[in-house]
Amino acid sequence: MARKDHGAIFRMGAVQLVQEKQAELLTARELLLGGYGRISDDQEDEGTGDRGAGVARQREAVDQVCKLMSITSQPLVWTVAAWYEDNDVSAFKDVVRPQFELMLEDLRNGTIDGIVVYDLDRLARRPVDLEKVIDIYDRAAKEGRQLFFATAQDKIDLASADGLTLARVMVAFANKASRDTARRVALKHREVALTGRPVGGTRPFGWQWTDGKAPLTLKDGRVIAAGKRQHAVLEAEAKVIEQAAQDVLLGVSLTTICRDLNQRGIRTTRGNEWRPGPLRLMLESPRLAGFRVHQGTFIADKEGTAFVKGEWDPILDEDTWQQVFDTLQAKGSGHRKNEGRRSYLLSGLLQCSQCGGSMSANARSDGSHFYACKPRTGQKGKAGCGKVTCSGRAVEALIEAAMKQRMAISTLTVHEEDTWPDEDELAATKAQMRALMPQLVEAEGQARQLLNAEFTKLSDRVEELQAERARWVFQHGRSVRHAKVGPEDWDDMTVDKRRAYVEEEITAIVVRPAVQRSNRFDYTRLSIVWRTDEPPAD
Repeated sequence: MARKDHGAIFRMGAVQLVQEKQAELLTARELLLGGYGRISDDQEDEGTGDRGAGVARQREAVDQVCKLMSITSQPLVWTVAAWYEDNDVSAFKDVVRPQFELMLEDLRNGTIDGIVVYDLDRLARRPVDLEKVIDIYDRAAKEGRQLFFATAQDKIDLASADGLTLARVMVAFANKASRDTARRVALKHREVALTGRPVGGTRPFGWQWTDGKAPLTLKDGRVIAAGKRQHAVLEAEAKVIEQAAQDVLLGVSLTTICRDLNQRGIRTTRGNEWRPGPLRLMLESPRLAGFRVHQGTFIADKEGTAFVKGEWDPILDEDTWQQVFDTLQAKGSGHRKNEGRRSYLLSGLLQCSQCGGSMSANARSDGSHFYACKPRTGQKGKAGCGKVTCSGRAVEALIEAAMKQRMAISTLTVHEEDTWPDEDELAATKAQMRALMPQLVEAEGQARQLLNAEFTKLSDRVEELQAERARWVFQHGRSVRHAKVGPEDWDDMTVDKRRAYVEEEITAIVVRPAVQRSNRFDYTRLSIVWRTDEPPAD
């Protein structure tokens, strides 16, 4: 707070001080005010299609308030020097309002002399936000700086005790109204979710909106009545999703999948190029398996016996979606260095027999390449020895031949229609649990304890069986996916997809040093460690 020159005031005298104050009040002064507009959900204007129509009307009201205040509070001239706007931003939710914060900063440092809003609840619906404003007005008053405030709806003076009390009461009521509305909206959204109806907003990739003029029959026999917008599978996009899911299960990175989609000109429903983050969110969404999502996850039906199915056909079956989800979760959110950017088939897959380090590819001036263990530090605490190299083309030719032979064997031995052998036991155990539930609810005392123990035993067994089933489904699905791709498809694959196949089938390829120099590669230097005990015959 600025120090007052008491000596100068004393010498001036009381009469002169009063006269100067009166003259100051009679002198015309322009107030540079900040106008603020906000609306939680600015709906599209039916006439113009403008999503800013709501805040535009608020600005018109603020301008009218300033004109009126300039007339009634002469000689002060109220002018909107800056307009701050947070469109489609809630004042009730705990979110940052960028323009609101900027306005407070300008008010604090004296850039503006006050605030004008259409209504107090446009400025604040949470007491904590109102107190931010009040604190600035209080500090300004202590420093001898007058700040101004006005709304188009109520006369509120933040410089007076009565005005502050009124503002706090009004914001408290607005906050309660927002909470009541939030509860009603949340309840409505849950009721809608329980019906399986799709949410609005942006069209999800893989489906298209119908006009709802005719009933829609789903693959499971359900009929979606006419009269409301429906989700229908868009086959072209569904095939993209199916291929992306298969690629993930084969070990292809999200970065590689995105690059392939973008090169083919496939875009998101917003017209953007694909990035790993959005692609991952799409593939992890239960919507792909036909489930309705509420508040970001599954929602149980009213009976509590199953998850709610959406009013649309799934694109992935439940087992495939579960495998994709588990695979992505296992990878985590991080990306391995150079993931999806390998230019050579076996970079990082070959291992040096001398030090155990991975061997990287190196290009030669003639267009060929070789793999080498380079001296280095930091790889699991081991330093590369730099003693082992091998011809790139020769080693890759051997591995490709072995992979093609492996593919031919898989194609002949895998049956897609095979089922998990303990499927009947899992179904029977679940049925026993359902049969026990009514008895468990009605039972009391020792009978309830006995039933509870039996129910817990069955529940533990179901968990064991489901874990076994998940492992079987994953391994069987992997075999089926590989069986569907024959050796004739190898040459058409990208390097990244070939690498994925190699990583799925081979644990390690160990390379020993050459015994003597030769123009022909000695294949006995290689040892291939297969992931199963069924290597192709030599």
